[in-house]
Amino acid sequence: MDPVKVNQLVEFLASGSLPAGPENQALRDSIRQRAKNYVLRVNGNLHYICRRRKERVHLAKVVLTSKEANDIFIEFHSSAIGGHCGWEKTHRAIIDRYYWPIKECPECQKRRSSIKEKQQYLAIGVSEPFELVGMDLINAELCQKLGIKRSFCSPYHPQTNGLVEKMNGTLQGCLNKMVKRNPQTWDEYLQVTLFALRTKLQLTTRHTPYKLLYGREARYPSQVPDLYVVTDERVTELLQREEVCDGLKDQEQTHTQARANVLRSQQKTTLKRAKKGHEDHFKVGDLVLMKNIREEQRKGGKLEDDMLGPFSIINIQGKSVDLRATNGSEEETN
Repeated sequence: MDPVKVNQLVEFLASGSLPAGPENQALRDSIRQRAKNYVLRVNGNLHYICRRRKERVHLAKVVLTSKEANDIFIEFHSSAIGGHCGWEKTHRAIIDRYYWPIKECPECQKRRSSIKEKQQYLAIGVSEPFELVGMDLINAELCQKLGIKRSFCSPYHPQTNGLVEKMNGTLQGCLNKMVKRNPQTWDEYLQVTLFALRTKLQLTTRHTPYKLLYGREARYPSQVPDLYVVTDERVTELLQREEVCDGLKDQEQTHTQARANVLRSQQKTTLKRAKKGHEDHFKVGDLVLMKNIREEQRKGGKLEDDMLGPFSIINIQGKSVDLRATNGSEEETN
């Protein structure tokens, strides 16, 4: 606890003295209200009265200042007898003796942190078909021939390739339902499954991917016979041409609607995620820890720290940051 607040409570409980002056009226009310939960012992130590309703007991805990709290934390957590136990075990060991909210120590931050930060939601803007293409495997030669600029994601971190990974999960779920009895035949159902996904309403754009690309809805096999039950091939050809022209005229309007729908959906998702927690906001100069990928990949790495660092942020580009270690070496990570 703040030493100033401790002294205010001690003085009030010992002699009833409070800060004078009309400007301190709110402070006096605050001290009186807080003092209801404290007692002053004969030795001059301030104790906090903890009321445990379920156990029907009252505990008097020694109130610690910031300096005293640090010493107690070292004894109960960071020392050899503390054992660097987790938040809950350390808290349980202290809670019956002292009044002081604890957090984490640097060593434990490099292992499994008890604080889970909600990741920032980054919306991907789109304006037309094939403006952005997500692929799992693509070689450098093909990119060079087609003039494609590649953006790499981090290994073992599929969240940075969310466009592909989300689609892969949906595709896998559909194929799983089709080939339950014979999984080896999944490739025989791949094209029809993709057709099914491309011709279904996409909740973000409010249109089917097929319509966004071709300007009209797809025809299912059951629709084809009715379209061609005609006697005059010339009439059929003209009708088809007219339908295609109408579709092309409406396509730009459809794309405009889709862009507006995507924007609304992304804004709605951003607001929804904002209500569930807080996001990470880093800036150049911040000290951060970096996930130890080697610990997961290397045999015998279980006793290594889960996090490396601290590092200083020297540059930020979207979700990618450049880090500098204390020895001067630089790293790039996502």
